[in-house]
This record gives sequence, structure tokens and C-alpha cells, in this order.
Amino acid sequence: MTDRVSRAAVTFAQPFFVEGVGRDQPAGTYEVETVEEPIEGLSFLAYRTVSTSIVIPRSGGGKHDFQMARIAASVVQAARLETDKHTGVDTGVGAGTRTGVQSRQGDIEHGRRSD
Repeated sequence: MTDRVSRAAVTFAQPFFVEGVGRDQPAGTYEVETVEEPIEGLSFLAYRTVSTSIVIPRSGGGKHDFQMARIAASVVQAARLETDKHTGVDTGVGAGTRTGVQSRQGDIEHGRRSD
């Protein structure tokens, strides 16, 4: 069965640490990608999180220059809970915004956006 990938814009109200980059990032809204794989051997369809990554702009790069790095799922969940608390809007912590099913392409990628 195919892994599924979800992408969501997540707002971080405070600076936060990104383990894949090794330093704090400023508060702001970032694109976060979650990769889940099916759990086999069950009588129903269920998924487990394999990786959570964040798109980080490269320092000194242009607006289309980015780095995709691992981030702890707990950091993303805390940011979503903080947003829920301050806005009163349920962001569906852990649900993300489904954009279709894709194959897993690696944990850390570097590249240029083609927006």
C-alpha cells in the first residue's frame, strides 16, 4: 500500500527549534509535511506517522530557495494547540490538510521551489 502525505500551513507564535537544521527558527507560518504509512495486519485501515518535515527558507537565498528538514511532531502539535487556544478555531491537530497520496521521497531534501 502507498504512504500518504499531508501538507498544512502551521503558525508558530514563538521561535521554535528544528532538529534537522540544528537551530531555532523565528515565529511565523511554515509549510509542514507529514508522511504516514499504513499499519499492516489489522482488520481496518490505520496509519502511523513516519516523518514530519518543515519547509525552511535558506538564509541569504531568494524567495524560492528552501530547505526541507525534520521537525519533531510534538513541536508542530504544540503550535497547532496554541493557535486553537488563541483563535478558538479547531485546526484538527494531527489531521493536516490532505493533498493526495504520494510516494515517500526521503527525509531531508534540499532544492528550489518552482512556485
